Amino acid sequence: HYSGHGDPNYLSMEDGRGGAHFVQVDKLRRLLKAGGIASLRFVFVSACFSEAAAQAFVEVGVPHVIAVRRNVRVSDPAAHSFTRAFYLALAVGETVRDAYDIAKQAVVTAPSVPAGEREAANFLLLPRDAPHDKVVLPNLRPVDRWEPPAAPPGRLAAPLPA
Repeated sequence: HYSGHGDPNYLSMEDGRGGAHFVQVDKLRRLLKAGGIASLRFVFVSACFSEAAAQAFVEVGVPHVIAVRRNVRVSDPAAHSFTRAFYLALAVGETVRDAYDIAKQAVVTAPSVPAGEREAANFLLLPRDAPHDKVVLPNLRPVDRWEPPAAPPGRLAAPLPA
């Protein structure tokens, strides 16, 4: 999952010093082709104009890629609504196609997204003609209650000041 700023020709990463590092789509494509990412089952490129970057993942064989159309910006509320619904649907065992459709409807109905229909249409599931009826998180089990892990040895858990 990548979430950040995009442009039709690059994705913005962090350079290790907190500054911007712009990764051109062509360089991303070359990196992916050289890297051997055969185990990836899906990729989510959550950024404005991310279709070209997403296509680089499609070209190296990632079977399910989510992106935003190459010629549009996506609002933060729409991206948040889509992402939350998409991952929740995957987590409960939905197929990639169903999770994508559920996420688009979440954008349409989100009160924080005034132009929901238009915003939902900006999300893509690539490759366009591929079968996306696959469950990519099949072995998740329901959790009735989650307990956070204990503080690591040598660290004291102190209450936050009021």
